[in-house]
Amino acid sequence: MTAETALLARDLDDIIAISRGQRISCRIFLGQLRALTESLPDFPVAINLCEDRYAFMLGFLAAIVRGQCNLLLPSHQPGVIREAMLASNDRYVLHDGGFSAIDDFEFNLRPAITTQFASSDIPKIDDNQLAAIVHTSGSTGDSTQIQKCWRTLRKGTEINAAYLLEDPAERVGLVATVPPGHMYGLETSILLPLFSNTQVYSGSSLFPRDIQAALEQMTEKRILVSTPTHLRAIVNSQLRFPDVSRVLSATAPLTQDAARAVEQAFSAEALEVYGCSEAGCLAYRWVVKQPEWTFFDAFRVTRHGARVCIDADHLPEAVELADSLEFTEDGRFLLKGRDSDMVKIGGKRGSLAELTNRLLAIDGVQDAIVFQLSTASEDSELRLSALVVAPTLTPKELRMALAEVIDPVFLPRPIRCVDALPRSNTGKLRKAELEKIVGNHSSAA
Repeated sequence: MTAETALLARDLDDIIAISRGQRISCRIFLGQLRALTESLPDFPVAINLCEDRYAFMLGFLAAIVRGQCNLLLPSHQPGVIREAMLASNDRYVLHDGGFSAIDDFEFNLRPAITTQFASSDIPKIDDNQLAAIVHTSGSTGDSTQIQKCWRTLRKGTEINAAYLLEDPAERVGLVATVPPGHMYGLETSILLPLFSNTQVYSGSSLFPRDIQAALEQMTEKRILVSTPTHLRAIVNSQLRFPDVSRVLSATAPLTQDAARAVEQAFSAEALEVYGCSEAGCLAYRWVVKQPEWTFFDAFRVTRHGARVCIDADHLPEAVELADSLEFTEDGRFLLKGRDSDMVKIGGKRGSLAELTNRLLAIDGVQDAIVFQLSTASEDSELRLSALVVAPTLTPKELRMALAEVIDPVFLPRPIRCVDALPRSNTGKLRKAELEKIVGNHSSAA
């Protein structure tokens, strides 16, 4: 006999979201959820492309209540959407108005969620129901699909609340720069409000002025969920921001200098979160205070040589981590990077992430990435490539500055100056896009 558990564990008079200037109570949320659930098309899979965070939340949960599965794509590029639609005839596109129709296979949820009908009916979901299919970022290769049942999402969120929030019962206002369809954004900005006293801001919060305006609308204790890329833009904007209780950062390493700048900008403590799409949030560290990470207690860790596997009661199976970890005597760990991050040139080993950080530390560099081509000739395998956003510097000047702080064998050739890096809305970079840029500018210095 399978267990059914409640979709929501909140007081019905709590505020769950701020949407279009309105504070949405859990009662109104449940009323809109019911109306939307009854209106959805009869397909087993919903490709959720909603841009507004509250609309995404309603669509995500309505699909689950209807017995459907959410397919969350790695990007919303037209080609990616078209490929997903053509892969099977069992799916439709669920959106909130910013999408061109594909015959009868799309549904705009906006008309269905205008109701202000209040409800106290909290749906129950089969714990074993397939709730979502998420994708890895594809930053080191092709993106892969990962299935998530309702129990995994629910229990994972309860674990996250205990670590990411100072007190899950305390009322907080959450602003996220991470898209809701990304695993990190899903766990923090969509699922946390279901099981903690959290209200989420639904509007655009990607650029510094948007983030400033969003935080100003929050009257409660504030939490900012972001990434190193977005946080760097926030600090560089030199805008004044409302005080924030806690800043959460994930998706890429946050340096101590960057963390200090973030804490100064927000008068807040910066907590870095480590995780993966397969298992969600796994560990944390206070970047300014310590370099070591601590796993959440719910996870069991086993080591097989250089490989690390984690398991937990809410996971369907053990997950082998792609990262290399170095453990301390007290069970904490240092993150040494992914196997794909380590390169060996001239008998010496180096980290691409560390080389990138060296580039970012050069005055005048706004953004940068060092990487190794997937397909290279025998000669070019010994060379690295770099793309840099540095309007006032030349490739020659960058190479000279970099040569002062790294071993010469790791100097990237070519170094290409570009206007911007093709970052996703989580700040990540797909290797295929980087290689395409280098290929298009093979004459770079």
